[in-house]
Amino acid sequence: MKISPGIGHEPSLQRLVIASIVLHFILMAFLFIPFKTRDKEFKTYYVSLAEPAKVSEGGETAARKAEEKPVVKKEESVKEKKEVEKKAVIEKKDLEKEMFLKTEKLRKAAVEKVEKDKEIRDAKNALLKGKEKRDKMRAIGIIKSEASAKGTGAPGKGEQIASDSDCPYCTLITGEIRNEWDIPPVIDSAGLEVEISIKIDSKGKVVSKTIEKSSGNDFFDKSALNAISKASPLKTLPPLWLVMEEIVLRFYP
Repeated sequence: MKISPGIGHEPSLQRLVIASIVLHFILMAFLFIPFKTRDKEFKTYYVSLAEPAKVSEGGETAARKAEEKPVVKKEESVKEKKEVEKKAVIEKKDLEKEMFLKTEKLRKAAVEKVEKDKEIRDAKNALLKGKEKRDKMRAIGIIKSEASAKGTGAPGKGEQIASDSDCPYCTLITGEIRNEWDIPPVIDSAGLEVEISIKIDSKGKVVSKTIEKSSGNDFFDKSALNAISKASPLKTLPPLWLVMEEIVLRFYP
């Protein structure tokens, strides 16, 4: 009997081994593929749960935008602040200009007032001097001034009438007293004359007045005393050397 090795319908051992390996592989594939699929599905589901990450990203983007917005606001705030400061500077300059104009106006008004007052004083002084020259000692005569005698060496007694050079202050106060002297119209003052001594303090107030020589008419004497009282305090203050010194005034029509 002749045998041909390797040829026949019986499967060989090698084929069986290969077939066995293939079957095991297929079986393992069936066993493991579903788990992997579920794992993938689980991962897919997990990824879907991780969707808030996008929100987080959006949150971060929004945060960045929110962080950027204040910068814009800050820039606007700085710009507004500059505009406010600029406006404040302009308002301050306008206020300073207005105050300057008001001050300048007040200054000019004050200067004009001073000049006007000076003009009035000069005019009054001119009129007073002119009047004093015209009717000097017409109604009141200064016959004695002890201060004048002390200051100039002139006699302190007698009938000498003080001149401008002897006692210019005495000449000034005669005008003030004369303006206040009213002789009663009911009496005949012709030929009447009264001498009154006075003393003046540093404020121009007549602190004493004494009749040295009466006119003989009480109404005439009282009119002279009233004139002195009305004129006190005198507007023209005495120099220091005449304060509380005796000045004798002579009143006659």
